[in-house]
Amino acid sequence: MTDLTTPDNRFGHQTPESDIDLFGDAAPAAAAPRTTPWSDAPALPADIPHVEVQPPAVVEIAAATAAVAHTDDDDEEDLDPGDPSAGRKPRNRERAALRRGIAKYDQMLSARPELRAALAAVLRVKDTPRDLTFAVMSGNRAATRAIDDIKTIHGMTDRPLDAIVAAVSIPRIRLRAAWTLLTALDHARGPLPQADVRAGAELMKHASQLTDGDLAELGEILNLSKR
Repeated sequence: MTDLTTPDNRFGHQTPESDIDLFGDAAPAAAAPRTTPWSDAPALPADIPHVEVQPPAVVEIAAATAAVAHTDDDDEEDLDPGDPSAGRKPRNRERAALRRGIAKYDQMLSARPELRAALAAVLRVKDTPRDLTFAVMSGNRAATRAIDDIKTIHGMTDRPLDAIVAAVSIPRIRLRAAWTLLTALDHARGPLPQADVRAGAELMKHASQLTDGDLAELGEILNLSKR
């Protein structure tokens, strides 16, 4: 009978003390090595600085125009639920908004610097094509309201009493925007008076003195300020 306490060298059998314990806890299996092509790639050094890549101006403008595409009144007719192609209309509307945003950016690039600076002053943004386009396409209408107010008062030049009443009735925030625009175009100087009546009177005085050439410049700025 074979002595189990001595090794059996003939068959390479280990002693019971070194045999595998069938009743013990199994050792965790080793993780399989990666077999993907990049598994053997060396690790990147830890001291590489982090660099943030800023998106191009056109990408930011496209994002702004796409975000407000659903608020465009010109495209509301595209949402006809009875149209079998209605599912494609939102995408078409976003594409149209993107085209308008890029066209507006090109318009800002070619605009006269003094008119662009006046628009930036009213919108309270940096005088760059990117910032101006982003503000306009995001729905900032401060400039359009200011120009409308100035033109309305100018049209009452022959009726001074009606003009002063109209000017005083303008909300303070719009009075300030109109005054900022006139100041940027060198048609007014100094800060807007604190008293609303005085502020309305000053706005009426300067608006009534605008020439046809001045009104044409306001028209160009109005065109820049529209989506």
